[in-house]
Amino acid sequence: MTKQRQQDIPSTSLIFQKLMESHGPLVKQGLLTENILHQRAQWLHEDLGKLHLAQFQILPTREVTDPASGLLFKMVEYVFGPSGHDLDQAAPGFKKNPHFIDGTGLDRESLSRFARISETGHTVIPHLWLGNKTLRERVRTPTQHLDTLNEVWWLSRWHGVIPDSVEMEYPLLGGAKKRTPTVDWRFRVLDGVITINLEVKNRRGTAASKPMKKGVYLFGDQPGKPFRPSTNDEINVLAITGYHAGAISPREEDQLVKSYLDETPAGEVLDAVSLYVVGQGSRERLFFPTNRPLHKKDLILRSLLKTENIEDHSRILLHRVPMSWEDLGIKPVALVDDFHAEP
Repeated sequence: MTKQRQQDIPSTSLIFQKLMESHGPLVKQGLLTENILHQRAQWLHEDLGKLHLAQFQILPTREVTDPASGLLFKMVEYVFGPSGHDLDQAAPGFKKNPHFIDGTGLDRESLSRFARISETGHTVIPHLWLGNKTLRERVRTPTQHLDTLNEVWWLSRWHGVIPDSVEMEYPLLGGAKKRTPTVDWRFRVLDGVITINLEVKNRRGTAASKPMKKGVYLFGDQPGKPFRPSTNDEINVLAITGYHAGAISPREEDQLVKSYLDETPAGEVLDAVSLYVVGQGSRERLFFPTNRPLHKKDLILRSLLKTENIEDHSRILLHRVPMSWEDLGIKPVALVDDFHAEP
């Protein structure tokens, strides 16, 4: 894999121009400033120089009209190499697989989101961001790029994170990191009085929930891993980013998470599940187990989790989805008959 040449790295001015294209309306409304976007552009330019991404490229700006409001949005996206999502790999009559869907958050991402997460890296975890070899390699690797950015984004969701307290891949169960499960982040808040153990999941596969009529699968098959019961001054949180907006109702979503917390071993070690769903007025929720006392940890978390801001709420996703024979109304037996009827 060839590293990105220095002359191929977009300049700060170009990145700033592209950020203004996508976030210009927010600047006009006073929700962002040009100074903020320019600082993000500087940081992202520096980061690209350190990452040496082999296939980083800013894509042509796309204009998208919201059918409900008629508002015009400009999407500035970038690609970063093969992510494992590619519609062109779906053959006729394919078996339904989320890896055959591509688009925003799958094989490409919003440049403004990358720039914002770069800002989080430089301000919340300056001692780790791209200086840590493991973190840098994960951001650089195409199949881990988006999941890693999502993990860093979740760090920005909490009030009062003490930057130098943040630790990566912390083994709550003891033992060496390479041999035991680890939580993605461990950090202190409230002047160091409370420690948050945070595990983050980016459920990209839920993008297939509606177009492929699949169930919404938010949780793995090892409930509670890699947690242990929290101590009095700890709070265990599982944070999930989902892409299933519109696939199930909010009520069904509530029941899905509550069942996980109250009917599986996860509820014995998790103090909360924080869920952020992208698209259709992106929303986020906090869920807590109801079958054991939390000793006010639920109240503490509600005060610590930041409310969703306009950048999170206005994320736009565009996905390409393959059409199966079933979607096209063609039965497999009809295909066989047509094949045999050919001269």
